[in-house]
Amino acid sequence: MNFYIDTPLSHVMPGLVAGALTKGQESRSEAYVENIDDMIRDAVQHATADVDAQQDILVSLRKREIVRLLYERGVFNIKDAVTLVAKEMGISINTVYLHLRNIKPGDCAVKTQRRRRVKEEGRK
Repeated sequence: MNFYIDTPLSHVMPGLVAGALTKGQESRSEAYVENIDDMIRDAVQHATADVDAQQDILVSLRKREIVRLLYERGVFNIKDAVTLVAKEMGISINTVYLHLRNIKPGDCAVKTQRRRRVKEEGRK
């Protein structure tokens, strides 16, 4: 490990201590699973817990919000994720696709970044 000698120890220690976060960082956890099904099931459970913790989301919009969170987290980049998410959430595949189609660019940073990238590539 290389660092400048004039760096205060208080600036170095948070990087060495497990679980220490600096201002602006969000906590992330790692999960090791046996197969993709378990990973998607775990992602759906975490997204459901996150949505359930937010009391300002209407009950009728909770499943759509769960799908949006899963989209932001990149779950739908995995093959057959739509089928597995639909099964785990107890909704049809068509309903998952409907929610995915209705994600507005402002709703999700990932989709907005993709659109910008496509526009920039088109200009070249």
